[in-house]
Amino acid sequence: LQFTGSGVIVTKDENKLSLLDQTHSAIYDLRLSSLSEVELRVVETFSSFDAVIDLITCAKLLDLPIKETEEFISNIQLNNVLQHFTSGQNILFTSDGLKKHVYSQIEQKEKLHLKIANKISEVLQSFNKNELARHYELAGEYEHCFSVLENEIIEAEKLSAFYYIKNILENLLKLPLSV
Repeated sequence: LQFTGSGVIVTKDENKLSLLDQTHSAIYDLRLSSLSEVELRVVETFSSFDAVIDLITCAKLLDLPIKETEEFISNIQLNNVLQHFTSGQNILFTSDGLKKHVYSQIEQKEKLHLKIANKISEVLQSFNKNELARHYELAGEYEHCFSVLENEIIEAEKLSAFYYIKNILENLLKLPLSV
């Protein structure tokens, strides 16, 4: 941004934009640098979700005791990475840019998404089925994704949730399924 007497001008200079992006990455890396290995796993897990997850869900996904998970999240908050709202159990990133940065640093995304999907299927049967299907999709497990969404359609039909069914069917059309 450049401030002039006639107003604000947004720059399109690629060098300046690249420098700004590098600065953001450096700030994010600084926030993450003091986290332990387990705390980084917690942060990576949160970054891989589109849905908001809570402390208990995180503890179950990582096979950690709730009290220990609470301590990890507290330290992560002190590093200004996650924020835990006292009015509820929801835990969010302090910024969407930081969430995207953490996710971009995950080396084996497909493996992480498969691990999460399997864990959700195993211990969190009432979890958001669209989010479960998304994890299977990002893990490359399209048949599992299809199966989860197919079952979700059956449940939605019982409630006459036709708009919801339409959205699920549109997502299914995008899957690269083999015939």
